[in-house]
Amino acid sequence: MPVGKGWISVVIAVLDAEASLGRCLDSVIAQDYKNVQLVVIDGGSRDASLELIRAREESISYWESGPDRGIYHAWNKGFARVEGHWVHFLGSDDCFASPDVLGGVAERLELCDPETRIAYGRVAVVSERGEALEMFGLPWDEARSRMRIGMPVPFPGVFLRRSLFDIQGGFDESFQISGDYEFLLRELIHRPPLFLDNLVVTLMAPGGKSSLRENRLRRCLEDARARRLHGLFPYPAPWCWEFAKNCVYRILDNALGTRAALLAQRTYRELVGPPYGH
Repeated sequence: MPVGKGWISVVIAVLDAEASLGRCLDSVIAQDYKNVQLVVIDGGSRDASLELIRAREESISYWESGPDRGIYHAWNKGFARVEGHWVHFLGSDDCFASPDVLGGVAERLELCDPETRIAYGRVAVVSERGEALEMFGLPWDEARSRMRIGMPVPFPGVFLRRSLFDIQGGFDESFQISGDYEFLLRELIHRPPLFLDNLVVTLMAPGGKSSLRENRLRRCLEDARARRLHGLFPYPAPWCWEFAKNCVYRILDNALGTRAALLAQRTYRELVGPPYGH
């Protein structure tokens, strides 16, 4: 398949994702825009993920399976196989919002400033029944200041120009959760992205790795480390509140059990809204 002007590479990292992987892969394969390279990096799945991949081999440009050191190592391995002008990292639990997503993205990217190296649209969190629960992705005028606090640019809605990796290098594999935030900071504290308004890129299931209760403190600490690496103040006030809140959840979990922690978390979100950075 020849590399064309609007060529987009989609990289999917997989580990034991049989429940969602088929839908994820099919959402790429079903795109109206066909100038797409699909790269799948499996981390050594022991469930039926490999069977789902093999069943779609004819539509996958490259795939491999073997142990990795985490999501950012898998993404770096995937990027090593990328041939497109732009690359999108699609979660194995996620899927494109509709068959015309990449076509709409390609039209916008072909017309954008050659100096623009990051573009992003919106991401919808949906229930198992397809009901929209939350929408993420603020216009850059609103998101700019929040980059110094958290992650207002939803990475499942992000498209990265391939040349960005030549300039900034790959993902920092010392991060377990906030490597995407750290990667975006390298570019976005110096150069604005293109906001693809009126475009929902990805549908996400609730409960990703970074939102799991046991990972929230780690995310806070990794966010702070990412800011420190780039000369930003690591502990802004909203971060301090988020960190303290997650410490309380951890204490409740240890003292009273998971149900008490979940109740406190749910009550807080109903009263206040989503966490910092969104």
